[in-house]
Amino acid sequence: MRGEIALFTSVKFKYLKNTIYPCDTLKKTVLLNCLSLTSKKQRILDNFFAEYLRVLNLTLEQLPNANSSTELHHLTYSDIRKTSFLPSDIVEEARKDVWAKRKTIKERFTRCSVRLNRRWFKFFMTDRGTPSFKITYSPRKHFVIPIRIDGSYNRFKQELKSGWNIKTISLLNGKIAVSIEKEYLEVPDNKRNIVYV
Repeated sequence: MRGEIALFTSVKFKYLKNTIYPCDTLKKTVLLNCLSLTSKKQRILDNFFAEYLRVLNLTLEQLPNANSSTELHHLTYSDIRKTSFLPSDIVEEARKDVWAKRKTIKERFTRCSVRLNRRWFKFFMTDRGTPSFKITYSPRKHFVIPIRIDGSYNRFKQELKSGWNIKTISLLNGKIAVSIEKEYLEVPDNKRNIVYV
């Protein structure tokens, strides 16, 4: 199993050579393996996960009082922002997670993944050639997670070379799930079929 999922969504249109063509966005998730972290980085990552889990459960406590995701936001956001070091975007992701799982979660969250948009991560190569993600876990505070160069990474590298773009990442236990997208332009074949009689 390659650990990838692909699907078509988001129908758009693109103007090309005086013609409008339908344009789909192809989305895929690639699972990358992380290298071992130093004890300091692991401690930061553990604290990051623990805080996100705390925010999830604080939000969950208010779920019975909310009739919509917007109401849940108003009930929780201000108090959580006063006590949490997490950026506002990540607090919002926690609320979205709680609302999405409102019918299945019973008492509390015991584990989680942390989804980050492009504002809170950067993909780069170190001076030694190690692919890495720089993670911002609080305003002006960050750490780096190195990626293992293996089959999964090599496939990911090829996808980037062929025009795929990184949209979001999700931090998992020892892995990073990277969501990538690419526009797929449906240009019809204008060759005419000629039938000879």
